[in-house]
Amino acid sequence: MISTNEVQSAFILNSSPTFKGYYYQGTDNEFHYFVSKWDLKKDVLFKFKKEDLLINEPKAFKTDEVRVDLFETDKKFGSNEFYKLYLTEQ
Repeated sequence: MISTNEVQSAFILNSSPTFKGYYYQGTDNEFHYFVSKWDLKKDVLFKFKKEDLLINEPKAFKTDEVRVDLFETDKKFGSNEFYKLYLTEQ
């Protein structure tokens, strides 16, 4: 789980050529689940308490995976006091 101190830096602009992106995996009663995917490194799973990130249209955990990013698109995904997330093309 992302600690309160880590919420601010959970999503960063990453220009590494091996970084594939951040993916939302769904939400259960307590948490939002994400994974950062890499080509040459192990994927990193992390979760937020629901109150630490407002998601516009939460999906049930493991029903659908969507890519999210800090780059602005016309499809707002969610936000908190530190950043806004947007849906991107897979």
